[in-house]
Amino acid sequence: MNSKFGRKQKGYFFQQSRIKIIVINSSLPEDLQRIICAHELGHALLHKDLAAKNTLNDFALFDTVAKPEFEANLFAAELLISDNAVIEGLNDDLSFFGVASALYAPAELLDLKFRILKHKGYRLEAPIHARGDFLRH
Repeated sequence: MNSKFGRKQKGYFFQQSRIKIIVINSSLPEDLQRIICAHELGHALLHKDLAAKNTLNDFALFDTVAKPEFEANLFAAELLISDNAVIEGLNDDLSFFGVASALYAPAELLDLKFRILKHKGYRLEAPIHARGDFLRH
């Protein structure tokens, strides 16, 4: 569901009568809408219990302190950025930021993907460490 609302509100997920609903601010650029959708989908799949209690919104989006937000961020990075695309970009001698640009992904999201790949055994180090609130600005 796309919706226009306040500048700071990017999206949220809620559940009503066992129906899961993701709302995304339609005034955002398409690339950002895709990231917000993936993040909220992470909540829908990983945090059903939280959605039953209250609405999950993006006020703490990409907050690495809040475990549900961090998990939704990792879900978005894994969903939107394929392992092969990252490795191919690096093998083509693209820099970290070149790969992010080629994949139309914020560098912070690529940092999260690098963390996932590192956990999978790849020897990668991102030149940045994503701040938890990078999508808030």
